[in-house]
Amino acid sequence: MKPLKDGLTLLLFGASVSLHTTEIANGNITEAEIKAAQDGWGFKKGDDGKVRIILHHSPLPYGH
Repeated sequence: MKPLKDGLTLLLFGASVSLHTTEIANGNITEAEIKAAQDGWGFKKGDDGKVRIILHHSPLPYGH
């Protein structure tokens, strides 16, 4: 997935098959092989350089 023009983004959505995506860990961006994901996340780097969560989605019902 390519970053947006105005910042860094990442989305991981639940899947029952392997997905190839980019992950952010300790400020480093690396490639990862995802076997299954339960949530979707969107991240954006702000003007101050900090990465923030701007989107979260979970297919599980509330309370799980």
